[in-house]
Amino acid sequence: MGALWAVLGGVIAVCLGIIGIIFWWSFFLHLLAGTLPVLFIFGGCIALFIGFTEIRDSLKSKEEDKDFSSFKAESDLDEKPEDDETKTDDTKGKSGKTPKK
Repeated sequence: MGALWAVLGGVIAVCLGIIGIIFWWSFFLHLLAGTLPVLFIFGGCIALFIGFTEIRDSLKSKEEDKDFSSFKAESDLDEKPEDDETKTDDTKGKSGKTPKK
């Protein structure tokens, strides 16, 4: 029942809004002309903030990748390669043959 009242209230609000714009069109245009510059300023500030944040994050991640890659390269030099004979093959059974599927 509450949804029915919400729909009815929405229809009434839309109708009153359309009637109001028709009768007070010039006032609506003045209001729109006054609010658009303010909205553009706020939107521009938000876009600048998001852009600067993304640039800062991308530079920070590049620095971290650079630091991590140099760490990885140094650690790779410290490791000794394993011989093929010492590796175990889990696919072979006790007989040493590969099982058929």
